Amino acid sequence: MARNPDVVKFRQPVAVPIACLILLVGSAAVAGQTWWTAPLMLIPLALFVYALRTGVDVSPDWIRVRSAVTNRSLPWSQVAGFDAEGRRVAAKLTDGNVVRLPAVQPGDLARLLRAGRQDVAENDDGNATTS
Repeated sequence: MARNPDVVKFRQPVAVPIACLILLVGSAAVAGQTWWTAPLMLIPLALFVYALRTGVDVSPDWIRVRSAVTNRSLPWSQVAGFDAEGRRVAAKLTDGNVVRLPAVQPGDLARLLRAGRQDVAENDDGNATTS
């Protein structure tokens, strides 16, 4: 599959899946004791899949929000702006809904908007909007 140079990817820090692998190895000792503790290994495995899958892909045409099991593509025409609260960022949609953007932090907003070739404007409350 060819890689699209116009798509910018935001992912979890590499320390998150590494921590999940360490947890998986540690849980193997406990899970191997009896048959009924074996499902304990599914917890770090699920966290590992979550850490690898979740993120945001941005192109000039859309924002794709990836979760552990689904993708949601949002055309830029549906994005009214962004809310940054603490270390989290959410996209405000034109229909009033809000979509959390995993792996995107407030410091990443300028890069996200550049990747989408969007102009940036700032509200009175300091939140970014597309214009």
